[in-house]
Amino acid sequence: MSDLRMPVIHVVRRIRRDPRAVRVLITGGWGTTARRLANLLHSEGNTSLILTSRSGRVPAPFEHQCVTFDWFEESTYGGVFGNAYGGVDRVYLVAPPTIEVMTAMKPFIDFCVRRGVARFVFLSGSLFDVTTGLYGQVHKYIASLGVDYCVLRPTWFMENLSEHEQLLAIRLENRVYSGSGNGRLAWVSAADIAAVAAKALMNPKSFNTDILILGPELLTYKQVAERLSATLGRKIVHISFPRAKFVEHLMKTGYSRDIAEMFADLDVQISQGADERTSDAVKNITGRRPKKLEVFINENKSVWLVS
Repeated sequence: MSDLRMPVIHVVRRIRRDPRAVRVLITGGWGTTARRLANLLHSEGNTSLILTSRSGRVPAPFEHQCVTFDWFEESTYGGVFGNAYGGVDRVYLVAPPTIEVMTAMKPFIDFCVRRGVARFVFLSGSLFDVTTGLYGQVHKYIASLGVDYCVLRPTWFMENLSEHEQLLAIRLENRVYSGSGNGRLAWVSAADIAAVAAKALMNPKSFNTDILILGPELLTYKQVAERLSATLGRKIVHISFPRAKFVEHLMKTGYSRDIAEMFADLDVQISQGADERTSDAVKNITGRRPKKLEVFINENKSVWLVS
């Protein structure tokens, strides 16, 4: 759970492609999962990719496959399909950074259905099921449309440590912050999430269900800090705040109050054991075991080094 931590960006341009290729629209721009999914589908071939961003720009090799898109500007919706020769077959949905998720996403989802989109893959979170609000409302709505779908429900991304606000806290303060106390969760890599997303998009038979995407180990933030310490050669400590103080901390890093309160509420649930579970979904769907945190830390060691 965490693409909300990144501003939403998306991508596409008028390029003629093999008409037999599956045409996939990726929202979420150059965010944590979207860019990994785009690179994976590009490497596998047999897809015509359209990316989206509010700026209409993304890095190579997708700079000519990007269109301007904004969830909150319906005037941008037509351009997504207008720049895709032959339309769009399947869509990867990453929610914009708002707690009014259903209000923001429903108009574009409905637009896609009217334009003939046959499959949606929606990035939700492990603590949101079809009975909950926010992401759960979108989950329930997509499942009711009669189209192919899959709802991905990952727990916290390992990349929260290396690409988001925790990065500077680790590098400059030797700290990781949370409101999770001693709660355990199965940290998962964005690469594993993207691999499952690719299967959900491209599998001949749609999954038509939700999938918990979890890593192989249940770890507290304290244990994460200890593993960072062992690899970096300096002591990293975990600071766990009570809810109100964690909301204040998140707001200082740039989140609006409503988003900060949502993340703080999730951490409270984690502290109470709500995310203490594992799953074989990554291995069963992709054929490989999910990445361990120790491997992830070693692969990304340089980002936490102090220059």
